[in-house]
Amino acid sequence: MKKSSQAYRNIREASAELELEAHVLRFWESRFDDLKPMTRGGGRRFYSVNDMALLRTIKHLLHDEGHTIKAANRMVSEGYVAPESSEKPAMDLSSLYESINMLIENARRDIAQMNALLN
Repeated sequence: MKKSSQAYRNIREASAELELEAHVLRFWESRFDDLKPMTRGGGRRFYSVNDMALLRTIKHLLHDEGHTIKAANRMVSEGYVAPESSEKPAMDLSSLYESINMLIENARRDIAQMNALLN
C-alpha cells in the first residue's frame, strides 16, 4: 500500500524517498535550524509534508547546486525553495485523517507506557 503524499514519513521512509541515508537526515537536522521533524517516544522522527519539501530543497542546494552547508542554510532561512518543491500538493483529507490517527495512537501508546511506569 502506497503512503499518501500528505502522510507523515518516518526516517526510513523519508530517506528512501529522498535517496539518502538516514544519518544524512539526522546530520542535516543538526545543521539546519528550520528542519525540526516531530519526535515521539524513543526519539522516533516523523517528517511532515513541509519537512519533506525542506529536505528536498536542502538536497537540491547541496547536491545539485553544490552550495556549502553554510550557504544553503542562509538560502533556506531567506525562503529559497527548490524548483520541484515550489508547489504545495493539494490537501488530501483522508491522508490528513490517517496521519492524525497515527499520532493519536502513538500518543495513546506513550501514555499507556507512562501509566505502567507510574503504577
